[in-house]
Amino acid sequence: MRASAAVAVVASVIALAVAPGAGAASTSNLIGAVGKNGAFTITLKNARGKVVRTLPAGTYTLVVRDYSTFHNFELEREHHGASRDITDVDFVGTKTLRVKLTRGEYKVYCEPHESTMSQSFIVR
Repeated sequence: MRASAAVAVVASVIALAVAPGAGAASTSNLIGAVGKNGAFTITLKNARGKVVRTLPAGTYTLVVRDYSTFHNFELEREHHGASRDITDVDFVGTKTLRVKLTRGEYKVYCEPHESTMSQSFIVR
């Protein structure tokens, strides 16, 4: 009886550890898009499709879909001057990379159209 109870407890702990949406696994993927359908838009969403406003600090897989030769996708940590070009203006396609985000204010933007194509978020 004790052995089967112990197995049941271990099985439930394992199930919680790998359950969809449990822990950091639910926030580990970010999806960026720029210029979809010719629009002057840029977005950064989480794996659930919600626009990113805040994130916990950590390492993320960032998948960026660039649909236009008029735009690019850049990630910048504001107030530090550090930016990273994810795609170039001439690039069309998908890029996937790992990014480590530390506490601070960030934004994604299209460099040629930054005044109208940007999205800010906070990493806590």
